[in-house]
Amino acid sequence: FGARRRIGTPRSAAPGKKNTRFQKHNEGHTIYTHSKLPPIIQEALLVNNDSKPFAILNAHRHGTCGFVLNAQVFLWNIKSDGGPKTADVLILDLPSNDSFVSFTGDSSGIFSCSPNGVIQFWPSFLKSSTFNFDLPLAVGATVSSIHCTESFCWIGSTDGKISHLRLKRDGNSTLQLLRQVNKGKSVLGRMFSWGWNNSATSPIHKIRVSKRNDETFYALALTNDGVDVWNSSETQDQLSQEVLIRPSLEEQMGAPVVLLDCRKYKKAIYVLFRTEAAQGNSLYLVQVANVFSRSEQTKVKKAFAFEIPSKHNEPMQQNSCHLAITPAGAATITTESVIIA
Repeated sequence: FGARRRIGTPRSAAPGKKNTRFQKHNEGHTIYTHSKLPPIIQEALLVNNDSKPFAILNAHRHGTCGFVLNAQVFLWNIKSDGGPKTADVLILDLPSNDSFVSFTGDSSGIFSCSPNGVIQFWPSFLKSSTFNFDLPLAVGATVSSIHCTESFCWIGSTDGKISHLRLKRDGNSTLQLLRQVNKGKSVLGRMFSWGWNNSATSPIHKIRVSKRNDETFYALALTNDGVDVWNSSETQDQLSQEVLIRPSLEEQMGAPVVLLDCRKYKKAIYVLFRTEAAQGNSLYLVQVANVFSRSEQTKVKKAFAFEIPSKHNEPMQQNSCHLAITPAGAATITTESVIIA
């Protein structure tokens, strides 16, 4: 994590008292506020100041960043000299104003999926999509999360299912539904949705695909209490581990916490969270060690805290906080107001 200052393993705080070892800081970080966004997006935000939701896609290793607002996604490069200009922004039209969006793993294309399962794909960020694909959903179910690699795509829905699709990019791109897996109704009480289709009964929070190893993929599904680790391949999907995180964090923080996003880096999972009482200006990033070992015990090993300028005086929501970690170990946290690189 480069210049990020290690705060250390947090000690347990007394009930009702916040752990002081999580200290707010911005040391070693570059913060991009609204003034750093391309002019065309600044203008769109002024016109749609009360229009919610919108979100910032993660900045990837190539510097590509996206901003979703009112059925459009704005794409630009945050490494542009002198700041991005309107001419440098590519605008794509989404199927609906509450679509879920994901870059491909190599950042060369972009997926979108509407709540009712209409999928679009743009290879190389072309303005016309290669194809549309209708995802079969159960009656009453809607999409709650999406994440893609170069060749595969995982989509979570509010009925507890994870749809596993394969992207074939030889000549004309095609999308094939491999299977749909369901963890079961027993988890509905402690899991919730991510994105613009918030519902207390939505089971899938956020899916992040983390590692490929000999055609085997590990998909992370963030739940209300922790992270589910899925072992996936072209032939099967298996729930290999359930990592409980929230109870330990609440004991250490002395307050209820809300899990926002997760990523895997090397042998650990990193979780972005906030406290329930936060007023929209504090985020915490923790490292959960040894999550892929055979031991059932997991520990919070490192903790980082960030003071976040907030556009709204309200707690950060799941649909506007995102975490990305590059292969080099650099983290990017995006919120509705800023990008912390």
